[in-house]
Amino acid sequence: MGAFSLSDYQIASFAGPLYEQIHKMLRSRILAGEWESKQPLPAEAQLSRQFGVSIGTVRKAMDQLIRDNIVIRERGRGTFVRRGAEWRQNSIFRLRDRNSAAVAPEIRVVHCAVATASSAQARALQPRRGAPPRLRILGLRREWMLSGTVVCRETIMVEETRFSGLSEAAELGGETLFELYAERYRAKVDAVRWEFGASPVATPWQHEGACELQAPTLLVRRTALGLKGDPIEVCEQLVSLAGRSIEIVR
Repeated sequence: MGAFSLSDYQIASFAGPLYEQIHKMLRSRILAGEWESKQPLPAEAQLSRQFGVSIGTVRKAMDQLIRDNIVIRERGRGTFVRRGAEWRQNSIFRLRDRNSAAVAPEIRVVHCAVATASSAQARALQPRRGAPPRLRILGLRREWMLSGTVVCRETIMVEETRFSGLSEAAELGGETLFELYAERYRAKVDAVRWEFGASPVATPWQHEGACELQAPTLLVRRTALGLKGDPIEVCEQLVSLAGRSIEIVR
């Protein structure tokens, strides 16, 4: 099956309708730490003058930030960035049962390894720099469990030198590691590119005792992008869809 991309956004390019451009610029400034959680964002009228657009355009951009769970509007007080990394913790990949109810899997790391990247892995993590011959990557292999059954096998790949000590971190059981990247390594994820049915670039799954996932299965690749559109993480997930569905939230 050929790959298709649901989202291929880079913060350096503010294209699209005017309100989307304002939304992206505000989002970039929030991620850069321009406003603290206790400090209200400028009023819509002030932002309207600053950007040279209508208040309606600014309001649509702010409404999108609210839907992104990045800001919260408090009546009589103003609009604030959500406290701490709360908005970054929201799951962007959810499993749902046959009744469309969200399910909470147990996620465990089953293998960690450092190796020289293959050419495909190097291109995925450093697409603008060619394929460095000796790029070292850290691979984390994880299993998602529901009622004792493996429903997802996942490989997370990052540059070893950029994320030194990641494999020893205690916070490796979350649905994403984005908060950990931001808090410990100051690598903030700004956008995510999704591909489905693509050919895998990760090392094929090799785990003693691993059983086949129940069919049908879907291969999902997620590339997490930083503020400048640079890949921070490449994650590949083989998901069993037997009695389940996937919801992508971003």
